Amino acid sequence: MSKPRINPEEMEEIKRNEAEVAHLLESLESARRFNLGDYLIRYMGEDTCPELNSYFVERRFQVVHVDKNGVCYVKEVMGGKTSSWIMTLANLRFSIDEAHNGGDYVYRYTLDPLYEDHIIMQQEGKYDPASLQQDKSNIFKEITAHNKAHKVRTSSGLYALKFLKTVRVGDTLWFSNVTSFIVQEIKTLPKTANAMNTCFYDAVLIGVTNKGKNLKLSVNDITHKAIYTACPRSYKELKTK
Repeated sequence: MSKPRINPEEMEEIKRNEAEVAHLLESLESARRFNLGDYLIRYMGEDTCPELNSYFVERRFQVVHVDKNGVCYVKEVMGGKTSSWIMTLANLRFSIDEAHNGGDYVYRYTLDPLYEDHIIMQQEGKYDPASLQQDKSNIFKEITAHNKAHKVRTSSGLYALKFLKTVRVGDTLWFSNVTSFIVQEIKTLPKTANAMNTCFYDAVLIGVTNKGKNLKLSVNDITHKAIYTACPRSYKELKTK
């Protein structure tokens, strides 16, 4: 009996199917790596940084079920609770799509490093992801309250003019947490809205920035701009605390 032959088109089909099967097996193997109760963090595709929530805290997921095939199911940890949406780590449909499209949007789960440290120290019961979320939430609220308290209302030319009338020589105005402006001279300000319209673009504040640059500001330059009377705090603090 002659050896069966496979033409190039058939071999291409075999290779496509082989890739799909390989991804399915890899997905199943990955979904079996964790234990009930484990805490995980998630990555998108080949990203090297985990997904973060609005407080710049790693999104955390807990293994809430392991089926008879050893496949894990997770829910996201939100505060002191878990979400109502349950997800399987073995999404076979996405695994097939990944085989064809490169997997840019496929999730990868790993054991939460902080939880892993607690396991090593045999302190799993003391791990509290909710406290991490609460700490960041408190800092987020502090930053928001601070910036709101010092932000100048400049939503119109009239509000900008009203603020300019409170400025004194020597005052420091902040445009961001890294850029400020020291007022060295104040020109005569318009007294009415009509008068303001005739000199809307004329310099009224003269000074220097914290980077040594001479700067002149008009009512127009202030209107609709982010101006603070004290150094605003950056939400990047959440990434470092």
